[in-house]
Amino acid sequence: MLSMRKNAVNVPVLLAALLFLLNGCDSAEKSGKIPGGSNSAPNPSFEESRVFSGGISRKEKSFIEKPVAWVTRGQILNDCTGWSAEEAHSGTRSLKIENIGGTVAYWEGAPVVLRDNANAFKCDVWTKTKEMRDTGKGKFRLAFHVFYKSGNSSAEKIRTFCVDLPRTVHDWEKTSGKIFVGEKIARIIPCLYFSEMAGTAWFDDISLEPYFDKGKVLFASNVRNAFAGKTTVSSDEDGEKIYCLDGAGQAVSRDFIAVCPDKIYKLSGRFKSASGNNSLIYFGFIPYDKNKTYIGCHAVRYIKNTETELAKKCTAKDNVIFVKDARNWVKKNSACIVFEVDDSGKYSDLPNFNYSSAGIEKISREDGYWKIELKTGCRRTYPANTKIREHFDDGSGTYIYSAAKCSKVPDRWTAYEGTVRKDNKHLPCIFRPGTEYVKIVILQTGNTLLDFKNIKLKEF
Repeated sequence: MLSMRKNAVNVPVLLAALLFLLNGCDSAEKSGKIPGGSNSAPNPSFEESRVFSGGISRKEKSFIEKPVAWVTRGQILNDCTGWSAEEAHSGTRSLKIENIGGTVAYWEGAPVVLRDNANAFKCDVWTKTKEMRDTGKGKFRLAFHVFYKSGNSSAEKIRTFCVDLPRTVHDWEKTSGKIFVGEKIARIIPCLYFSEMAGTAWFDDISLEPYFDKGKVLFASNVRNAFAGKTTVSSDEDGEKIYCLDGAGQAVSRDFIAVCPDKIYKLSGRFKSASGNNSLIYFGFIPYDKNKTYIGCHAVRYIKNTETELAKKCTAKDNVIFVKDARNWVKKNSACIVFEVDDSGKYSDLPNFNYSSAGIEKISREDGYWKIELKTGCRRTYPANTKIREHFDDGSGTYIYSAAKCSKVPDRWTAYEGTVRKDNKHLPCIFRPGTEYVKIVILQTGNTLLDFKNIKLKEF
């Protein structure tokens, strides 16, 4: 039941949202935009309410209002008392979080079901804060749990995306963001977080506008003979190029492709096991730095708090290295010593190619120094006091397999795809630090025939 307060229902917004949900996907695909551009957030200004009876006794009843489509958890206020009439950016109401103990406190909205081809959305929210006290782990965010379907699986997947809000004490302030999912979005659950920090926060006027981003094509395998390696090329009845990889080996795109830090990339393609056996494939990128030098794991994967200095000079033949402090170092077959590092905590030296041979066999103390024993010679010559760090191979693979990793390919055409960015914790795969260029790589293990076609790389 809705209250009869003034401005309780914004009819144009509700009608626009309804039209958005009912629209088909054809027009969206042609224009690249969602028709109407309406705000799809549930009860976006928090003005709409419902009334329920929270009776004190059987004879007496108390009628209480709470906001439609939003519930709160983890704070001292509840759905009723947290529906604030004391502060508002627009209208007369906002959502309030009063967190005195640094709990995980939030407001969660009702699911927004999308009946369109949206793979991205724009969002914003207005916030006001008072007496902010951060515990060091604080989260002040507009977050979205996004449900989508990826690849060939009919199962629904979920990823959480966040837009960080200003953690200062401020009057009403707007924060905006763009979220690219890369897959067709089924539904979205919005959340307003003021957690693991103390103080008071108000939220108002949340906006959620889904849209369809086609992306810019950077690579298409059908344009020409685009791959180097042990591949043969033919064409199907539609003139589309089909590449065949015979036996174990790899196919690599011929040209370097430039990538940008603020862009998201989607790699896709269709594969078929041509010999009747299930081929095993790896499908992704080879990362390169600005000088087009390959970036391997040892150049970027570090162990935290292992920065120290050489206690004595080392030469390329030495397998015993003396350092000033190795208390945080670990013995690993894949570990190595990296020289001339940035110890400020910013890791500006990455990728760092000044690494020793791999294999740390023993770490011990001797005569006031720490002694690191390598399996073989160091391969590097550096003077005492050179800054160093421990790096290792994290097992993620030689390359970045964003679209398929040890995936079985059936004897029918099957699509594989994946998204990647330079540095984004909300995506399942990221480029290695310092990546400026990439090449597409398809790797097959086993003595089988693998057909592939329609390999595309899009930039969003």
